[in-house]
Amino acid sequence: MRRVGPLKIICILAIIAIIAVSVIFLLISLFGKTTIERAISNAIGFNIGFKSISVDFDRYVVNLNDFSVYKKGGFTDKVFYAEKCILTLDKKIFEKNKKAVIKELVLENGVLNLVRNKNGTFNLACDFGQKSIFGESLAYADAASAQLYNFASNVKKIEIKNSYINFTDHHVPGGPFSISFYDFNLIFHTGDTPNNNTAPLNADCRFNFKIKNVDYNRNSNVAFNGRFAIYPDRVDMDVIINTEYVDLIQFLPYFRAYTPFSFRSGLFSSNTRYEMHNKMVTSPTVMVFHNLGILIDERAKNAQFLTTSVNRIAPYLTSGDGDIVFDFILNGPENSIKGDLGPTVKAAIGLIVTQEVGKAAQQIGGALGR
Repeated sequence: MRRVGPLKIICILAIIAIIAVSVIFLLISLFGKTTIERAISNAIGFNIGFKSISVDFDRYVVNLNDFSVYKKGGFTDKVFYAEKCILTLDKKIFEKNKKAVIKELVLENGVLNLVRNKNGTFNLACDFGQKSIFGESLAYADAASAQLYNFASNVKKIEIKNSYINFTDHHVPGGPFSISFYDFNLIFHTGDTPNNNTAPLNADCRFNFKIKNVDYNRNSNVAFNGRFAIYPDRVDMDVIINTEYVDLIQFLPYFRAYTPFSFRSGLFSSNTRYEMHNKMVTSPTVMVFHNLGILIDERAKNAQFLTTSVNRIAPYLTSGDGDIVFDFILNGPENSIKGDLGPTVKAAIGLIVTQEVGKAAQQIGGALGR
């Protein structure tokens, strides 16, 4: 099963736009709209279309209006649409080396339709291959194989404004599952490329979006704020992810398919800090459950034990306003991360153990006639 994370999605869309505008910039003065669309489609492995195009040759800026990306083989499956797609080329590199390298990318009022089929493959899964496009004229002829370091060395800014993501999952048992994220805004920018490969290329990435809660008056908010030190062979990072009032009911198919838990009601908020340095990970998470009504599948292994454990520990994790607080920590090498309970849960377990030991001592004392 292929997994597509947010940063990978952003990189794939950026690479598509980069190759597209590179071809456009080289052909715009020679060919018509249909020829350009066909050339870009062949280059990136997706069909593309746009309503109109304008090029500022003095500023090396390309504007695409109503820019769309479709799956190869037809125009019935729209993967991505942007009302405006604005790209700025690196003028110095183009004039010196005759290579079209994108320096900035801005997408406005976009819609990404992300789909996972029954086999677990995403509609954004693609292979740009090793083929060269127009000889050596494009810097991104082999874009898919370029590492993040090379990508970030050239693309200095990516901005996405007021966009939507629609996700449909046919792979999850009990599906299809659908959800939409709206008011998606992102900004990614990098610093100057270092003179040697031993120094990192620094980058920042921030994005946020909202989820409409069907059964609650308030909507969910998700925010990502990350700082990265990008090396040719690794990426160090310090990322903070916050969620507010996410409706658990909307994700029931995943809980039912992959866990013994289900819910009658509930919202959750969370704070996660994910730090990775020299490929070692430390990541504490605190989750707060509001108005939680939890169910345990009676068919699950150790269902009775889980029910007893949840009922036993829940009172010790409940705050003064009735919310339940749960925390955990991830630690270890990035390829073998291990999980552990957080201090709040450990303190609750300690109180339970102390209480049980006290009860046992009283029973023993009573048995001895004390």
